[in-house]
Amino acid sequence: METPELVETAELVETPEFPLWAQSVAIANNADGLQFLTIKTIEDLDISMEHSRIELPFKSIDILRQYLTPREIKKVDNFDVEDEDYSASNARWLNKGLDVIVFIPNRIMELQLTGWDGFKYATNIKGPGLAIYHGDLKVGDNVAIWMFRGQYKKKKERLCFIFHKLS
Repeated sequence: METPELVETAELVETPEFPLWAQSVAIANNADGLQFLTIKTIEDLDISMEHSRIELPFKSIDILRQYLTPREIKKVDNFDVEDEDYSASNARWLNKGLDVIVFIPNRIMELQLTGWDGFKYATNIKGPGLAIYHGDLKVGDNVAIWMFRGQYKKKKERLCFIFHKLS
């Protein structure tokens, strides 16, 4: 008898324990609105040095969209291109996205949150700083992701993420 194929659904994911190092990060950055987002299972393209991005699971995008302000959504989903000859797929590469801070154990990365396919279908956290983190990950690893608004380096409030590799 064949095993049925698993289908990814928007079912609730049990929130993992919030690690002590992350609690210190949240306190140090005056975290506001701390919320668990998802558990991301690392795939080949997530650790590809060419792509330098982590794609958020589809099931987490609605939660993320509800968390963002309209101004932030516009920045993440900004694919406006004035030249009519530009294809939508080329415009996606031009999206600089929303500046975000990502905290991992013993590291801080200034990255960008960007949409792909009009943000409704895929969202990436990308930037050259991810290359350092990629060395700590392998295909199949699970990473818990939390989000909050914080004052990194005492600057104006920014969207922040905490990535914690689960054992």
